[in-house]
Amino acid sequence: MMQRVLVALLVTAALLGALVWVVRKTSGERRSDSTLAADNAGARGDGSPSRATQRTQAMQQLAQIAETSHGLMPEGFDRLYVSMPLDSLQRIRTSVRQEHGALAQRDDTQQVWAEDDPGGARVIYLVAPRSQLVTQVQFMSRLQHTEELGPHFRALQDRYGQPTGVWDCPETPTTSPMRRFTWRREGSSLMEAVLIYGSTIAITLIIAATEDIGAALRRGGCQPVQGNEALARFPVARELRGTQETFVRELHRDAAP
Repeated sequence: MMQRVLVALLVTAALLGALVWVVRKTSGERRSDSTLAADNAGARGDGSPSRATQRTQAMQQLAQIAETSHGLMPEGFDRLYVSMPLDSLQRIRTSVRQEHGALAQRDDTQQVWAEDDPGGARVIYLVAPRSQLVTQVQFMSRLQHTEELGPHFRALQDRYGQPTGVWDCPETPTTSPMRRFTWRREGSSLMEAVLIYGSTIAITLIIAATEDIGAALRRGGCQPVQGNEALARFPVARELRGTQETFVRELHRDAAP
């Protein structure tokens, strides 16, 4: 109990100065992250789009997802994008390997490919089995001390600007409580999940389709965080729940038209 209190106090002290730049008005994002604009031209007589129109719309969405996600990739991964073919990923990232253990067996909706980056991150790629397109890229790492949180968030701000949303996601029977930051874009968006447990600070940067990011926030029961006091009070997990190859498998998307 005392250890958890001390960790919470340390996190609060480390973040009070670092989080003053976080935007507070996030309620609108919960309503808008789950959808992409739809073009209704070419609808059939029953009001629904024709098959050709649906395919065109899907290809346009994939192109937008690819373009936006390309600009969100961290340094050293700027050749990647969401919706890229698996064979292209394998050519660019020659160390990537498919996972077949517990991480890959949580469900069969996505293939899991992974590599260990020399910089210390574990990089996860989710691939839609039918289309063989990358649907999500995750960069999982840890911070050694709470003092590193401030510089980490300032670096994110320098790279991506102010986050469009800050969310606290409650503890459930299968997930630990965590905080998520989102940078909403058209097509693809960026989300960072922060899990604090004891002296461990696990950080996962996720790049995926904007509608998938919104769906993940809703499934997790995440609520927007507002006010400096609430922003500085990070959730602290009492125990680890679920598969602790952190945050993989929370978003599902088969990007094939």
